[in-house]
Amino acid sequence: MACGYMVQPCWFIDNSYLQTAMIFPPEFNRPAIAEVLFPEREVLADQEIAQLLMIDENHPAQFFQAEGNVATIILFPAPNADLHDLEELADGLLQQQISIMIIPNNPWNKESSSPLSLQGYTDEGATLFARVSDLLKQNNIDQPLFIAGHGLGILPAITAVLRHPISCKGLLLEGPVCDLAAYLDRAGAAQQSGTIDNAVYFLELEMALQTISRPTMIFHGAKDPVSTVTQAERLQAASCARKKQFFVIPGAETPGEAPLCHWAGALYFSTIRTFIDTICGTNSWRQRRKARKQQQ
Repeated sequence: MACGYMVQPCWFIDNSYLQTAMIFPPEFNRPAIAEVLFPEREVLADQEIAQLLMIDENHPAQFFQAEGNVATIILFPAPNADLHDLEELADGLLQQQISIMIIPNNPWNKESSSPLSLQGYTDEGATLFARVSDLLKQNNIDQPLFIAGHGLGILPAITAVLRHPISCKGLLLEGPVCDLAAYLDRAGAAQQSGTIDNAVYFLELEMALQTISRPTMIFHGAKDPVSTVTQAERLQAASCARKKQFFVIPGAETPGEAPLCHWAGALYFSTIRTFIDTICGTNSWRQRRKARKQQQ
């Protein structure tokens, strides 16, 4: 069962510049760190329930299309997630008439034959979102688009919203990695984690969310061993979105272990559906009254 509370809007002094990307210093992008952040993973899920769409030659995406689709979520999963575990997430969203496209990261840049850097991974979120939007339009899928990021996948997700704010309706973050040094240390890269200034990393996240005005929802596991609930709360507080929600899921760990819906159950999916309906204007009191009259 998920528990949570609505966070009231907060206002910030205008930034001196309009941020359109997160910029990390060179020490964040060393190959040794990239190999830990982006391990080789199987990229395909069950083809019987998902459609394979090629965004480009490097990025196959899994598209789970709902009947009576009310919206489509474009998900950047945690790089260390098992994509087969995400079928539980997809199944629950489909029952809520929400489609989902899962974009697994490719750990190698084929053009340069070098590991994908943290900066490259972050920046490609905007490019992939633009290509996915065009791909969906070509397939006559024009429902509202929401961008989601799990774990470290929040980085390309946030960048996509920063660069394409008009094209998406909202942002959903799950188990955000707020402490990159702790993330590396837990992954067995203690030597690399010691060179990371997490204050710089977290400041980039806060500054990015201060720029995003799109409705934002954050889910966080109460037992997340990498980022504390307090850190995730600070990230939520930094958001300047007028509509934002923050939920702590008891017993849940990181989305790299399993999607948080594994612990939260049906309430997780209904909460997302309510969030989407409210943003899209299908959860107003007028429409609820109209629906009740039609049922009488």
